[in-house]
Amino acid sequence: MKRILKRIFAALALAALILTLCACAPQAEGEGSPSPSPVQSAPASEPSPPAQESEAPAPADFPEIILDEDSLNAAVPDFLDEEQQLLYRQALCVYSHLFGGDNAEVCRWEEGDPYPSGDAVEHNGLPYTKAVGRYAAWEDFDAMVHSVFTDDFWTRRNAIQRGELYLNIDGALHFVWASRGMYYYTGNVPDTFELVSRSEDEIVFTLTGHYSFPWPKEGESPEDRDRRLEQGWEYTIDFPMKLVRTEAGWRFDQFHGACADQEGPPQTPSDTWETNVYFDRALTNFDFAQDHSLGRYIILTLQVPAGWTQSDNDFQDEDGAIAMKLHYLTQVDPGYVLDEGVREKLFPNSGLNPEIADWPAQAHTTPQGYECVLFTGLFGSQSGMYGCVRGDREHILFFSAFAAEEQTLWDAVDSMRFFF
Repeated sequence: MKRILKRIFAALALAALILTLCACAPQAEGEGSPSPSPVQSAPASEPSPPAQESEAPAPADFPEIILDEDSLNAAVPDFLDEEQQLLYRQALCVYSHLFGGDNAEVCRWEEGDPYPSGDAVEHNGLPYTKAVGRYAAWEDFDAMVHSVFTDDFWTRRNAIQRGELYLNIDGALHFVWASRGMYYYTGNVPDTFELVSRSEDEIVFTLTGHYSFPWPKEGESPEDRDRRLEQGWEYTIDFPMKLVRTEAGWRFDQFHGACADQEGPPQTPSDTWETNVYFDRALTNFDFAQDHSLGRYIILTLQVPAGWTQSDNDFQDEDGAIAMKLHYLTQVDPGYVLDEGVREKLFPNSGLNPEIADWPAQAHTTPQGYECVLFTGLFGSQSGMYGCVRGDREHILFFSAFAAEEQTLWDAVDSMRFFF
């Protein structure tokens, strides 16, 4: 009898164990409620399809916009809601990468991301560098910019003097590698905002950036300069901003970055005006037969007298006479500009006549820190003033002025900001 009871109890225990294991096991297709989903739970009455471990998750519409530290810590308009404030941070991050100090930052969204390498390709007469990184595919890049900007704004902002800054070439993002100085923005003073108008489909406001002259002023020591910069700002710039509702959601139809769009201290309009000169070719020496395409698109910004007019790299005075010509020299030892034999070494084929040229050279350092040498003498059959500015260890800007006063040329030299 005891043996029979033991067998019955053993059978009951085994049955209970089987039921317990069945309750923990995954259900077969078509049975019970579905397994949980990370995106959205299915209704309890509908079964889930079996999991397929080999199937990759669906990709996002485009790679996520990673906000950098500056964008995360930036001031945002308090009259925008939380979603619009996030859009502002994203737009600021994108705008700063694309139009800030070096637009190769389009390839660098996280710490350690590399700059692009390789030779530029020529397209419509401009050198384009192939992008790397998160937005190397044009489809991803295009989706990214249109997630924060309207198409009208993007088309306007992407246009440059002779084409487009960012371009689709065979499905890959290419860009003209341009850079410029970022001196004046006072990062320790938050941007401010003022609401201009608001409707259901449009928000117009003003962004105000704060700026200071970054170099020691006349009679000011570096320590005094540092204290001045710590105390506040010297001038502000207002930028118009517009946010519009589209079928895809809110987008910026007008946008600026206070740092990316910074400008130098305001000048008296009647005295000078600011202009840009674009270089995509350089001279290996002052011989036009030896010009070649640059790997990067060089922008020179300078102040010129109000009466001058500009034609590409040349400037004419009030009478229409040539006042200044600008050329880039590259693959030339910058030390030449400080040597006594500068004429023969730097311009061997220029036509300069050292026998009759009055050639006093004056060394000068611009407020931007460029080493400059200014000459007077003969250039072929023309008399006038000539100068060289050392930009980096490989490049020299050469300029010549025929109808300008010496002080005018010095002023132009002091205002030059050129970047490679």
